[in-house]
Amino acid sequence: MGNKGIKISGIIAPVAFALACLIAILYGFGSFDFTFADRDKYISGGTETTVITQPPMSDEDKEMQELIGNLGVGDSLSGVTVPDDDDGDETKDPGETGEKDPGTETPSGTEQYVSAKEFLERGMRVSDVAWGGDELVIMGELFFPTGISKHQVQGKKIVIADAPKIYEDGGEYFFETGEKEVYRFVIEPYMGYIIMNLGGTTTVFTSEGQKLASFAYDKITPAYIRDKEDRPLFIDDQATLCYFDENGELAPSDYNEETDGRGLYIDYEASFGKSDNGTAVYSRYEDVYFLDELDTSDFYQLSWVDPDLAYSIYIMRPAYAAKVARYNPRFSEALARAKERVEEEKRLEEEKKAEDLLTSETEPLETPAPSETEAPIVTEPLPADTTELPADTTNTPEDMANAPESGETSSADSTTDTESTTDTESAESATDTEIESETEPETETEPETETEPDPNLLRIERTLNLRRYAYGLRGLIDVDASLLDYAYAKAYNFSERRAAVVDDDGILRYINEDGKVVIDGTGTKLVTSSRYIVTEYAEPLYRYSEFSRGYLYFDCGLVRVRKIERDYTYRNLIYSDSDVLLYPDGKEFEIPHGYKLEAYSDGVLVLKGSDGKYGYYHKDGYWLTQPVYTSIKPFSEGLGVIGFEGGKRGVIDTRGNIVIPFAYEYITAPSSGVIALYSYENGWRILLKLSK
Repeated sequence: MGNKGIKISGIIAPVAFALACLIAILYGFGSFDFTFADRDKYISGGTETTVITQPPMSDEDKEMQELIGNLGVGDSLSGVTVPDDDDGDETKDPGETGEKDPGTETPSGTEQYVSAKEFLERGMRVSDVAWGGDELVIMGELFFPTGISKHQVQGKKIVIADAPKIYEDGGEYFFETGEKEVYRFVIEPYMGYIIMNLGGTTTVFTSEGQKLASFAYDKITPAYIRDKEDRPLFIDDQATLCYFDENGELAPSDYNEETDGRGLYIDYEASFGKSDNGTAVYSRYEDVYFLDELDTSDFYQLSWVDPDLAYSIYIMRPAYAAKVARYNPRFSEALARAKERVEEEKRLEEEKKAEDLLTSETEPLETPAPSETEAPIVTEPLPADTTELPADTTNTPEDMANAPESGETSSADSTTDTESTTDTESAESATDTEIESETEPETETEPETETEPDPNLLRIERTLNLRRYAYGLRGLIDVDASLLDYAYAKAYNFSERRAAVVDDDGILRYINEDGKVVIDGTGTKLVTSSRYIVTEYAEPLYRYSEFSRGYLYFDCGLVRVRKIERDYTYRNLIYSDSDVLLYPDGKEFEIPHGYKLEAYSDGVLVLKGSDGKYGYYHKDGYWLTQPVYTSIKPFSEGLGVIGFEGGKRGVIDTRGNIVIPFAYEYITAPSSGVIALYSYENGWRILLKLSK
């Protein structure tokens, strides 16, 4: 008996040790959690493990989160404010939020939803129609047969993003696209698809849960655009745009950004940016004449410059180009490309000369090759004010640097002119004398004096072949479309009887269906301290963010535009650069004082206060939620995600009612009817918006 007890105890010890190791491993991978343990959450991606760092919440935010967390589905958030410090009482809209019986509350994050599969089998569909609108929409949960990992993210990915830059002190803001590394979440809803990233593999499902294909982890990523057929596009590892065909296989796309682009690169529904009347946007290439007059005594006017203009300036005034580049980083970048272009043109010219020389040697009867000493053809004479040499003279074109100054002639030309006039001088003089003796002038006229050209004025004339845009009835054939008036540098589809158009100066305007400008992009000039200030509307400052919502297209009677107040003379000097909302007649929507417009959609503004906190503000003039939150997403499909960084998030509708309780660390905005939720305690859940 004693020996048997010894044997059992000898077995229990290693088994217990192995079990403890297994528990530790499972805990480390997030397969389960202890509710009393406070730990960091991990990101697994390949062989690398990264920790998500969450900012600490303030006591005020914790207090607000506790208040919101006690509310359930159907309660209104519009009347909830921060508890008063004196008595600690909650302030709620009377009759909209009531006390709940603690005994009937469902544990946080475990609320039940109907099975989406059952309703899909009954003929319902996953829908992107607005929640709370005229059409009945219900929320159903999609259950994957194999389950979903509790990991929050799977490594990282590279995406296109806006990179803000500011040139010159007090100068203009510019946003340029660049690459950015972001977390890749295990579940990514994308325009009607569900992307699952796990274990080095990316699997794509339909919104109803049907598997389409699996790829290597970095094979495809969302492109955040749709083609003309409204198909969501992906980018593969060869940087090729592609889509899933009817067989569920990837096919290359013929997407053309200039003709098919909707202007913003966000997760949008199929109807976004599409014309809501019978018109369509047509385009073709045309020769466009430009005349630029630059005052070379001042380089500030060149804060905005295109590569072609920089090239012309470099050819005509290399010294001036070098001076501007020293003070203007944006022009410096354009100038570098201009120099590369000049060097490439020289290389091609040398190759052509060599080819012509070879041809002349093999075919002596043909036109002889040009002489090696032949002077270069100069289309634009170098102005006389080029005494200041560029800082980098090695990059200055030799042919332009050695060209004769404007107004000068060579000695050979002078000799020829003298000889050609000597023979006829006597005869002309005699004839003039006879005419003067016969006829006396009635009035004396002063000899005309030619106005000396301003040496500081640089005139650059260019003709560029550019794409131009026009509006016409949808479905025109090529012959009819050729008769349209291609008057715009850029044009967007109509929305709510208005369309955004852009001219060659980058000014944004809105026209009506008759083509008449109803919102002018230039405002009244103001005089401040003897300086003229002009207001201009411009295209979006940034386009690659969910916070880009509201630009270009009217939505619920309003549109978001970028408004710039700049100096009339020194155009890079900006007095203000902000976003405003406009009514169809051009009148500005009044935003509460002290708040900045961050996004607009579904009739709801995202406003940011000076304290860095956000709130939803309804277009009818009231706070949908108080501006006390630290995390927010613009409304999409009638739903908005709001909550706290480092805390919980929930979803509300456009009336402020809670649709998904504040019980999740991460919630995606609705994407063609799909919403993904994540909580540390319960992992991932997928909800579908369903309608008939």
